[in-house]
Amino acid sequence: MMYLAGVNAIIINGVFFGGWSGGTAVALYWCESLIFVLSVSVLVMLHKRLTNKSGHYFNRGTYNRSFLTTSLVCALIQLPLLVPLLAGTDGEVDLHSLAKGVGGAALFVLIGFASSLPGLGERPFAWIKRATDFALWRFFVTFIAVFIGGFGAIVLNRPNTIVYTFTALRLFTDILMQFDEYNPEEPPRWFTTLFGARAAEDWRRKSIRERSFAAENEFQLPR
Repeated sequence: MMYLAGVNAIIINGVFFGGWSGGTAVALYWCESLIFVLSVSVLVMLHKRLTNKSGHYFNRGTYNRSFLTTSLVCALIQLPLLVPLLAGTDGEVDLHSLAKGVGGAALFVLIGFASSLPGLGERPFAWIKRATDFALWRFFVTFIAVFIGGFGAIVLNRPNTIVYTFTALRLFTDILMQFDEYNPEEPPRWFTTLFGARAAEDWRRKSIRERSFAAENEFQLPR
């Protein structure tokens, strides 16, 4: 949690008190997301070596390779979308400020990485999956911010919409991911009332399949 607070504090402080342009802030968000993905990938690799859980083997490859490939493809696709939007914000990207911000963000990522190492071999594969889901979702948030920012810049003539959208979505995502996923075995009463008994039974079947799959991922394979 300290890592997330530190990264967001760097960007908010830079924009509101350091005179950073919106372009610099968004560029830092993108760079920090990439650094975070690489740190999570190293955690996945270490967890695989320590536990050899079956969840690490994925479609004739490895879970880590699939995660890293998806993340890097998302990052590359975003570049041609972000560049024109950044050019329309309240200032060009300040490379000096960006370098300082990347250095600070990398430091907080390293702190978060180091804090995850103790007891890594005892952590379940579900913990690793949650970490990778979190890292991927932070990149998907970029796509949402691009579309909202593009609408604000083109339709509403508000070029800094992407900056405010990025800040709000990232803060919301970072806070939300600190809570356990809401996925009860039994559907809540309101769900059954609204959608009926058949939908409730589908919920139960889906829940059983997901828990069975999660249990299979925790099998420790022989080395």
